[in-house]
Amino acid sequence: MFQPKAFRSMTSGTMILLMLFLIAFEVVFRFSGGDTQAMNEAALQRTRSQLLVNSVYTLAYRPIAEHRQAMRNLQTVLPTFEQGQVFLQANPAADVQNLLQQALNDYLPLIAAIQGIITHSNSMVDPLVVNILVAHERSYLVTMNTLMLLLPQHIEDSAIQLFVIRVVIETVFLAMFLIFIIKFDWKGEREGSQEIKPLPVQSFVRRLILSMLVLVLVLVLVGLGVVPLGRGNETLYFDQAALQQVRCETFAASAVLSASRPTADRTLALSDALVTLLLFQQGQTILLTNGNADVHHHVVQATSEYQTMSTAARALITQPSEAVDPVAVDTIVSHTQGCAAVMNGIVLALQSQMEQ
Repeated sequence: MFQPKAFRSMTSGTMILLMLFLIAFEVVFRFSGGDTQAMNEAALQRTRSQLLVNSVYTLAYRPIAEHRQAMRNLQTVLPTFEQGQVFLQANPAADVQNLLQQALNDYLPLIAAIQGIITHSNSMVDPLVVNILVAHERSYLVTMNTLMLLLPQHIEDSAIQLFVIRVVIETVFLAMFLIFIIKFDWKGEREGSQEIKPLPVQSFVRRLILSMLVLVLVLVLVGLGVVPLGRGNETLYFDQAALQQVRCETFAASAVLSASRPTADRTLALSDALVTLLLFQQGQTILLTNGNADVHHHVVQATSEYQTMSTAARALITQPSEAVDPVAVDTIVSHTQGCAAVMNGIVLALQSQMEQ
């Protein structure tokens, strides 16, 4: 025999359980963040690799006054670089693992070469070691760029899966709630009757209004679930800001190589500088369109370093057949750290925006 009291208890318990599931999925979405952390780490690996390589170029080709800071950079950044690669290797996705296996072909020679330089810090840098870095740093950077394009798709896929689960749970919750407040009148049951009585019209209207309010609440929850699916622009801004950091370091590498390496490497370095300059300008234009006040403030703050690097890079590549302008080289090298720092400020502001 149907028992209204038992049915009410079961319905109430089911709704409570569904609400707990909703809270649990919200916590999972907010705090799992594995692919987001991997994307941040891949962006940092690009910057670290360029900083390490530029430090070696400084030891090999720049004045001795700059060597102490360069060696300090190697000793400080290398352990973090290795830890970042270990973190990325823990990502279980098959496509990510394929890229990381590909990156090992460049990562391991880079690590071995830099460790050798640190071990023999009192000796001059072996030209063969510099050749190893020149041969592998570009390929490693390209692989990390590919990884940065892949990870946002993983984030979007995870957000879609969680969104579908939330919609299902919220729909079931709404159905249970409607059954609970519309179908039965518990007054008779409280008075000891086992009969299920139809609702009076006024009570039905009140409960219908309440059910509509719950429906609105559920739709709001669904809407909040849709918000993470539309974060493609935030990911674009973040990637551009991280790339701007790398481009600052790329300018430095191109400047030093164009001034110090053989003609073939010099031509390639100037070509890198030209392409990087175009992307550098495009990236800053994109960042200026961000509507967040804090992000826009950091982008404006970066304008001075951006203009200095752009002007020096333009002077570097204006006459590629002639001798490299030493003033342009010195300007780029001396402003690389400041350029990377202001771009990192934009990255941190964007991270804060994405976490809100």
